[in-house]
Order: sequence, then C-alpha cells, then structure tokens
Amino acid sequence: MNFIKKIKKIADKATKTIDKLDKKYKVSDKLEDIKDKAGDITEDVVEKAKNLDKDYKITDKVADLKDKAVDLAEDVKDKAVDVVGDVKEKIDAELNDKITFDDFAKVELKLGKILEVEEVKKSKKLYKLKVDFGEEEPRQILSGIKEYYEADKLKGKKVLFVTNLLPRKIMGLESNGMILGLQGEKEFSLLVADRKKVEEGVKAG
Repeated sequence: MNFIKKIKKIADKATKTIDKLDKKYKVSDKLEDIKDKAGDITEDVVEKAKNLDKDYKITDKVADLKDKAVDLAEDVKDKAVDVVGDVKEKIDAELNDKITFDDFAKVELKLGKILEVEEVKKSKKLYKLKVDFGEEEPRQILSGIKEYYEADKLKGKKVLFVTNLLPRKIMGLESNGMILGLQGEKEFSLLVADRKKVEEGVKAG
C-alpha cells in the first residue's frame, strides 16, 4: 500500500501549504476549493483503496484506482503551485507599488452621458450629475469639477466613469460612481469619447 502513503503525503503537503498561504496572504477565496478537494481526495482514495485491497481477486481495480488517485493528487499539487504563483505576483506588485492584471480587471470603466447638472448647496466644488449608462435608470454621481466646467457645458457630454465603486455619501448625498479626467497643475480635462456614435454604457478596456 505504498501508493496510499504517497497520495496522502502529496495531499497533506498541498493542504499544509495552502493553509500556510491562507494565513499569511489572506487569499482564502481562491484556496477554499483546492483545500476541500485535497481533503476529499485523501479521505476518499485511502478508504476505497483499503477496502479493495483486502480482496486480491480485484487487483486490477486497485491498480486503476491507484493511477486515478495519483493523477488527482498531482492535480491538487499543481493547483497549489498555481496559488503560490498567484500570491507571489501579488507580493511583487505590492513591493513595487504596482497592481496585478486581476486587480485592474476588477475596475469597471464605462462611458456615461451627462443628462443633468446641479450645483450642490454650500459646496464650492461639487456638482450633482445625472448620468445615463444605458441602464434602467440614470445614476446620481457627485463630482468636484465645478471650478473647471460650467454646468451647461457638461450637459450632453459622454465621459468615462468608474461604475463599480461602492456607493459613497458626500455632503449627505449618495454618489454611485466616479468621473475620470486628467488633473494638471491648473487645469482639469475630462476623458471624453472622440466619436459621437459611441453609445453610453460601452465599457472601456
């Protein structure tokens, strides 16, 4: 039954490695499935192999089980290696003040058409915008661009926004997104579509 020991050793090593990474780098969302699979393989394979091996008349089935078990255990090990690589990428990005591609992919950028612009009382910088992203209802987004743009110059513009931020309260008003632009020393320029036919709601990427 040496192959059982081999399988258990591989699965145990994978599980311990994953637990260690989980505690240190907090990537449990990506590790849970692998941890569960490693545990299931160990318990299921060892139990079935012991039962089958009691009867020498079915050694062929034991051999088939052995091959399958080793393949599955190796698969778990490979996935654990992938997790290590993913964690290494995150550490490298953090140390070098960069982000990973996965981090960037989480940001949703969409073109929105500004339908309405209102000044926010008691604020020198804020506008309350109503923006169409091709959704059922326009969104309310607050933006501190009042010193750079007159309200009537903003209406009808198609501008790039971040659209998957958590809602945020600003001066008691809820904002559901963030307008994007280029900030210079004295000027601010919005990121607008240079073609009129580009529809609101289109994703950037």
